[in-house]
Amino acid sequence: MLRASLSVVLTGYAAAILIGVPLGAMMAWFRPVNVLFGPLVDMLRPIPPPAWIPLAILWFGIGLSGKTFVVFVSALTPCLISAYVAIREVPPHLMSAARMLGASETGLLFRVAIPNGLPVIVGGLRIALGNAWATVVAAELVVASAGFGYLIMSGFRNFESNIMAVGMIAIAIVGVIMNALFLEIEKRVIPWSTHHE
Repeated sequence: MLRASLSVVLTGYAAAILIGVPLGAMMAWFRPVNVLFGPLVDMLRPIPPPAWIPLAILWFGIGLSGKTFVVFVSALTPCLISAYVAIREVPPHLMSAARMLGASETGLLFRVAIPNGLPVIVGGLRIALGNAWATVVAAELVVASAGFGYLIMSGFRNFESNIMAVGMIAIAIVGVIMNALFLEIEKRVIPWSTHHE
């Protein structure tokens, strides 16, 4: 059960990071990119991830691809928005100082903007991971042959509340462990951050 759910979560989550973070940074740094993608992001952002489940089933079927797509969509927005905000909110005096020292535009982005915004970006990745975990369970409740959501639905169909409770408790425990592991990684990656809990 755990392996089935985690494989979908990690695949969709990784894809969301690889696409969302660079796109969010480019939207903040390059105005034409923001003009091009900003309206699309604003239109898609209010749609709750579970609303994509029927379309995912229609487009990709009931296998891993459909669930991975829904997880990807749920994690994409926090990744993208956090990267966008992180780059946009770089203090102007840091940018001015770097320019005075001769930094190029590429240097400003990779040596000033991104390192300064890393705590915000990582915070978005943490939210995205929580979204991904919750969404994969929702997808498994609708259609799956394995995973914790499938376990809960099996208990529901057989009127076995104890099985449902086991599935729900397992979901909570795995979620707590994933959050704790993420916080530990965050402390090692950005030890200077003040956002640690």
